[in-house]
Amino acid sequence: MATGWDIDVATGHVSDRVLPAPGQAWSETPGAGVSSTTFPQADIVRLTLRGGLERWLVWPSPRTPIWVDTSLVLNSTDGTVVVFPELMPLLETTSLS
Repeated sequence: MATGWDIDVATGHVSDRVLPAPGQAWSETPGAGVSSTTFPQADIVRLTLRGGLERWLVWPSPRTPIWVDTSLVLNSTDGTVVVFPELMPLLETTSLS
């Protein structure tokens, strides 16, 4: 089983989460050193860095990822848009602790 992160946008608290099978991909977007693939049915975004390192981000019904510099902009199937500022440096770390 793969694990991902739950991020509380109100507090910034990050916790691990076991991920379900992803299902069919909706969108794949390349960025500066990362490829982002959304899986709306599983509520996850796969973030693949150069070199093959994968990170998984949990977000409700993700649809289209867009990289703006080192920040990820993500919209959901319900029209919600969220910005994960300066996400790229976090992805390159080996631990959230």
